[in-house]
Amino acid sequence: MTEVKPIGYVRNERKAVTDDDWGAVRSEITIVDEIGADSLEGIEAFSHAEILFQFHKVPEEKVETGARHPRNSCSLPKVGIFAQRGKNRPNRIGSTVVKVTGRNERTLTVLGLDAIDGTPILDIKPVMRAFLPREEVIEPEWTDEIMKNYWQSAREVRVVPYDSKWRERYEEEAAVLKEVFGGSLEAVHHIGSTSVEGLSAKPIIDILVEVKDIRNADECTKELTETGYTAKGENGIPGRRYFYKGEGSLRSHHVHVFEKGAEEAAHHLAFRDYLRTFPQERNRYGELKTNLAQQHPKDIESYIEGKDAFVSALVKKAAAWAATER
Repeated sequence: MTEVKPIGYVRNERKAVTDDDWGAVRSEITIVDEIGADSLEGIEAFSHAEILFQFHKVPEEKVETGARHPRNSCSLPKVGIFAQRGKNRPNRIGSTVVKVTGRNERTLTVLGLDAIDGTPILDIKPVMRAFLPREEVIEPEWTDEIMKNYWQSAREVRVVPYDSKWRERYEEEAAVLKEVFGGSLEAVHHIGSTSVEGLSAKPIIDILVEVKDIRNADECTKELTETGYTAKGENGIPGRRYFYKGEGSLRSHHVHVFEKGAEEAAHHLAFRDYLRTFPQERNRYGELKTNLAQQHPKDIESYIEGKDAFVSALVKKAAAWAATER
């Protein structure tokens, strides 16, 4: 069997496996000690490089060897794994053309590498015009949908004081969702920070939808997109169907659809109820988010990373508290 060893590793601020907002991501690729620093000699003379890397977070059981809907979104046609760029590929190898921005001995700095921190690098090649397509590039229309936000810069981070109108916005949108999901609907919940009175938040309404069967969400995808939502499939959380409304700074709603009884859904509800019950925890969380938004107004990844440990601890507290309240 052929063995491929990493020639380097990625270092950047992207910790979470998400689909979009890669355009402004700066990464450092550091070559392993077993390979000489002079292996990068001359790479800085090229404007771009092709990076081959491993999707090391994909477990073996998640590898796809047949056809699937890109991003697990049933609004997109089912195509073979080799007719899409999904990470669940047989050899879990990714390939991206990046902009070369610098080199310091054994470290290459690049812009636009869609790989998270710690990703193993398998190869680096300079981009030469002679190896670019010599004819017009033709692709199906569905690719426009999945690439719409892929290379955009991260959204602005804006945290504002609690607004009582958030409840009204939720109720208006909940009515739309109830109409779309119809008889498959089990429950609709206002979740996230905008659902907690007195908590500062990004002014985006998060909604949890519980359905009888997760396939119901797939069946309703077309109708949801007609109401202005963009479908993102699981978007990193197995068993979820995620939708958002509004692009960039106009983002207004997130909808998370789970099958009734899903553990992730229970965590969302426990987190909300815990913050509603304990104002001291609510205030600590609000202060943290406000400070992080001021520190990272244009860097959503650093904002998320900055509150990750606090949120993880809160989730555990909320789950333990919810267990005693049952």
